[in-house]
Amino acid sequence: MKRIRYMLRFLWAMAAMGIFLFHGYGCGKEGAPLPPLETTQFLPAPFGLSGVIDDGGQARLQWKYPDTAKGSKEVKGFHIFAALVPPDHCTDCPMVFTKTASVFMPRMKFTMDIQKEMKYLFKIRAFGVDEGRVSEYSNTIILNHE
Repeated sequence: MKRIRYMLRFLWAMAAMGIFLFHGYGCGKEGAPLPPLETTQFLPAPFGLSGVIDDGGQARLQWKYPDTAKGSKEVKGFHIFAALVPPDHCTDCPMVFTKTASVFMPRMKFTMDIQKEMKYLFKIRAFGVDEGRVSEYSNTIILNHE
């Protein structure tokens, strides 16, 4: 009887450990999955992303796009991605970027309200007239609203 009880405890412990190991436990360092893209689908990437925080507490972004680049006529606009970094964010955890807005050509500026005492990361990518074509991401900028 004792042997069966020890065997059941052992199996229970192994099952609990298996659930813990196979389910995974962490802060999501892998990030959200992205669909695979073929290199032929890419448009030229925007460049020169810069930004400032004005006196009214708004982030003002601007960027450039190569006019003479192959495929630039096929660009419909730009998706703006932002990551909000709270003061207690762990340094090893990845930044989770979410699509904040879309801006349509020929406009290459964006403004949004931001919260005090927060750090924001921004990056953009161009999207094409046909929704499947996108560019690589632009450079990433950091705006710190103190």
